[in-house]
Parts: sequence; structure tokens; C-alpha cells
Amino acid sequence: MRDFLPLLLAISVKEFKQMSRDRLTLGLLLAIPFLQLMLSGYALTHHPKALPTAVVSNNESILLTHTIKEMEATGYFHVITQLTDASSAEQLMQQNNTQFTLLWPDNAAEYSLKHEPVPIKVIADVTDPISSSAALNSLNKHFSINDENSVSCPDVSLNIERKFNDDSNSALHIVPGLLGVILTLTLILLASLSIVREVEHGTWEGLITSPLPALAVLLGKILPYFILGVLQTVFILTLAILFFDIPWLGSVAGLLFAIVLFILANLGLGMIFSLLSKNQMQAMLMGLFFYLPSILLSGFMFPFYGMPRWAQWLGEAMPLTHFLRIVHGALLKGAGDQIVMLLSWPIALFALLSFSLALMLFRHKL
Repeated sequence: MRDFLPLLLAISVKEFKQMSRDRLTLGLLLAIPFLQLMLSGYALTHHPKALPTAVVSNNESILLTHTIKEMEATGYFHVITQLTDASSAEQLMQQNNTQFTLLWPDNAAEYSLKHEPVPIKVIADVTDPISSSAALNSLNKHFSINDENSVSCPDVSLNIERKFNDDSNSALHIVPGLLGVILTLTLILLASLSIVREVEHGTWEGLITSPLPALAVLLGKILPYFILGVLQTVFILTLAILFFDIPWLGSVAGLLFAIVLFILANLGLGMIFSLLSKNQMQAMLMGLFFYLPSILLSGFMFPFYGMPRWAQWLGEAMPLTHFLRIVHGALLKGAGDQIVMLLSWPIALFALLSFSLALMLFRHKL
């Protein structure tokens, strides 16, 4: 026992010194819980407020203005645009730019002259039941008869139409989103280990002395993971359609094109992490450091519009945020090629930048 304790202490001191020399790994180990705590405390909530709302009306009236103020008074609605065409409002929903649409009837004045309530319709995007249920409940209470037999706006009658997920089935929101979450996790982690593993195994020197150009080596390292991502996509979509009755109402070609871009964006980012890392532990921690805010700020786990503005800006910088809008739009909302392509350009830009930076780092490492 006298010999055991000094040896135990000596090994522990040696391990602590070795760990302290790897400052990047230590920093990532501290940064990951710090990031998760800060986001959970300041940015994430299950009770979103000021949800984007569009108003469709061909005429202005005092009653319409009053109705909008009453809706915004609940705290759950924020009118961001007023349109004259219902189809334009539906496109905004398909692009995930709005969550609610107030349809004001063209003959509203006739009801007012007859001293009858104006029938208004509120269309709600309930793809994510969590982010819409509280707002709709508040709206129903605000425009219904209360205990004092009065309403906040007695000159209107409310009709709510739920779209894209009539039964408030959470699987319709979660299962398509899992495609992006799984691809993000697996592809970034696998790609982040590809080059640093060569360095640790001693095969990197043989790779860089080959006559192949840097771009060919980089693409050759990525191609197997690209094929893996395609196989994962086919597997997940097949299971989603067969077992969870996920519909495919919109663009097929557009979604497949967006999936290819999304796979490339994640692989490019993973290669950057691999080229920046000195060991596999650092590469994995970098991947997790990006993965955690991606699932927290993308709208997959928490309502996107429930976050403060600065957190939404961070979420907009991540490919998963845009991919979730695409996959929900193409599968559930009937979004066509034009809308899917419009939503895909941030992912394409991210893929281009990540591959360009990875190629620069790769050439610098040669």
C-alpha cells in the first residue's frame, strides 16, 4: 500500500500535466457546457411570443386595425406584413416566414351595416404543435365570451383553421426533422475524424506525398461519407413514409437537391474540424460544439420564433435551420420547386464556403 499510493499520485499528476498541455481540448470541454447553459437560460423557451403573422385584406378599416391590436395584445401575435392576396400569404407559410394568417373578408362593411359580427378566419401553421397551441388557446379565450358575458372585440366572430398538421401529431414535426439532425451528427463527426485519424495512425505522410492534387485527395476522402449520407437519407425517408405516414406533398426534385447540398455542407464543415484538430478527441469535441447549438437553435427542439432576435440570427447561420424549413415545406406544406430552391441558397452558400476553406486548410497542411 505504501508503494501503491505514491505511484497512483504520480500517474495522476502526469495525466493532469498532459491534459493541461492540450489547451484546445480543455477549452472545448468548458465551452460546451457553458454554451448549453447560456442558450438554455437565455434563448430557449416552450412558450414563444410575438409569432409572425400576415394579414390579408383588400380594404382598411378601424375595425380591422382594432382587431389586429387585440390579437397583438395577447402577446403571441406580431403582424409583419399586410397583403391583398391569400396565395401570397400561403407562400409565406410554406417558406416558414409566417405562422399565422388573418383573412379579413372583402364584404366586412356589409356585416357592420347589419350590426352583425364580421366573420374572420385565422389560418394557423400547426406543423409544430408546441409553438402554435398556446397562441391559439390565447386567441380563443381573447375572442370568446368570458365570465362577464363580454368579449374584447364583440364586432368580429373568430374561425380558426389548422393547416399542415390538423391532428397536432408531433411525429409530423419530429420525424422529418430527424433526417437533418441525424445527417448533421453523423456526417460532421465522421468527416471530422477522417484526416486527423490519418495523422495519428502515421499514414498522412504517404497520402501527402502521392502525386494526386489536393482537391482530388479531399474529394476522395469525402466521397464514402457522401454515399453514406445518401443511404441514410433513403433509409430514414423510407421508414418515415412507411411507419409514420409522413406525406410527400411538395417538390421531389427540389428536396433531393437540397439534401445533396446539406450533405456537402456538413461534410465540408467536418473536414475543416479535422484539419484544425491535433487529435481525434479535439475533432469530436469541435463537432459536438457545432452540433449542440444546431439542434437547439434550428427550431427542431424549441420553437424558432420563440427565441430572442440574437438567437434567431445565430440559428440562421446554421444549415440545419434552413434544411428543416425545406423538409417540412416539401413534405408537409406542398412547397414547389421555386420555394424549395429559394430556401436552399443559404445551404449552398454554406457548402461553398466550407469546401473553399477546407481546401485552403488542406493545401496549407501539405
